Amino acid sequence: MLMSAPAWWGDVGTTDPSGWRPRTLRHKQTLFLNCIARLINHAHCQGWELTPSDFAVDEERIRKVVRHCTQAELQLIIGHRLGGCHSMKIAGDLNLFIKGRIKTTHCPEWDVLGKHWKSLHSLCRWGGDFASKDYNHFSITHGGRS
Repeated sequence: MLMSAPAWWGDVGTTDPSGWRPRTLRHKQTLFLNCIARLINHAHCQGWELTPSDFAVDEERIRKVVRHCTQAELQLIIGHRLGGCHSMKIAGDLNLFIKGRIKTTHCPEWDVLGKHWKSLHSLCRWGGDFASKDYNHFSITHGGRS
């Protein structure tokens, strides 16, 4: 059974003219996971497969293991910006498979997924729009970060 979205989701699957947005990081985490589910379903309907790559980064746990690393070294180890959306659990990287083959570079299918992702909510950001062209990155913006 499909349930209606909480009012704070704002424009996810609704035409809420108020522009109401998630207020807290926890709300954004819920929004992110809901949007990821919708993106996975969209890819499945196209006959494509998505698998998780990098999602939540537990910086505190990593810091305990590598206590003597510099900030730069720690960032190299975890592969993401410290304090970024991955560590806030509002970003994830996905692997895309078309006819059983992974797509690690730009292809039209990434554009389709990026366009769909951005249509799910005004806070959705896609790495294909970044200067660095991180096509497999999907996130929710928070505090000016994507």
